[in-house]
Amino acid sequence: MIDYKLQCIGGKPYCFFVCRERTSVSGVKFSSYSLDWERRDYLKDEDSITIPAPKYLKEMLDVAYKIAPDFPFVRIDFYDTDEQLYIGELTFTPYGNLIDYYKDDFLLKTGNLLKLPQKIK
Repeated sequence: MIDYKLQCIGGKPYCFFVCRERTSVSGVKFSSYSLDWERRDYLKDEDSITIPAPKYLKEMLDVAYKIAPDFPFVRIDFYDTDEQLYIGELTFTPYGNLIDYYKDDFLLKTGNLLKLPQKIK
C-alpha cells in the first residue's frame, strides 16, 4: 500500500512525501510531489518511477485544510484504497527530526516557512 504523507506548514498543505514498496527486499522507495501532483526533486534519492495521482487527492487536501490550521507543522499520513480514504496518523516531529533524506535546499526553504508560536510564560 502506498503511504501518502502530506506535509503542512504554517497551517496549510505544502507537499507530498510518498513511500511505496515498504516490504520489498530493495527497501522503501521515496518520492516527492506538489499539491497538484507534479514531481518534485526534494529528496536526495528520489524514486525514478512517477506514480499516478491518488484517487482521493482532492479529499486528502480537503482534510488537510481542515486539520492543518491548528498546527505550525503537521504531517498527515493517508492511505488511498479503491473503496475509501484512510488517515494513518498525524506526525509532528517526523523521525524525531533526524531525517536525512531531504536535500539541504528543501530543508532551508521549509524551515524558513515554519513559524513557531511565542513561548507561553
